[in-house]
Amino acid sequence: EAVVFLGLVLAGAQTETDERRAQISEFTSLVQAQLYQSGAAQQSFTGPLVIPELGQAVSQLTAGEVPNTDKMAEDAQSWAEVAGQAGQRIGELEAEGIELKEARNLMEQGLLLYAQLANEVRIATELEGPTREELTATIGEQLNLAAAIFDTGWGKLQEARRKAGLETQAVLPGDLGGLPGGVPGLTGPGDVPAP
Repeated sequence: EAVVFLGLVLAGAQTETDERRAQISEFTSLVQAQLYQSGAAQQSFTGPLVIPELGQAVSQLTAGEVPNTDKMAEDAQSWAEVAGQAGQRIGELEAEGIELKEARNLMEQGLLLYAQLANEVRIATELEGPTREELTATIGEQLNLAAAIFDTGWGKLQEARRKAGLETQAVLPGDLGGLPGGVPGLTGPGDVPAP
């Protein structure tokens, strides 16, 4: 009887593990759909790049090299809508367990901050001189924060996947996957601080 009981306990534990894997896989698929199908992020080997054009726009504003402010303002409005909608939809996803809830909440917060920053870029296109420079500098700083918040959430999702024995796509240590590298004035993946 003890062997039968032990067999039933082990089978029950395996079923729970399989159910948890299925929950995490489904949650991951829903998150990816919101990010990639909406255009809020681009896939990369380290994780999603959230609206990489936003960092480029900030760089252009910082350098005072905006070829068409009307086009940039229009693009920024679109980025704000896409990031805001993706953030809201991810925030509405059912998340089982603390890990997935934390991941969901952080990704939502990061995306909503990206949306606010895109709106600020739109405003910055209407400004000139020191006012534009100050706002653009603030946006650049906040863009790093948005990437860190989002990437922490993505990392928590990847950690939940790892613990469940699922394939992961983790952000590299010290890597802000939400920002593209090589954007002057902003730090991103692979950027080395100037001496």
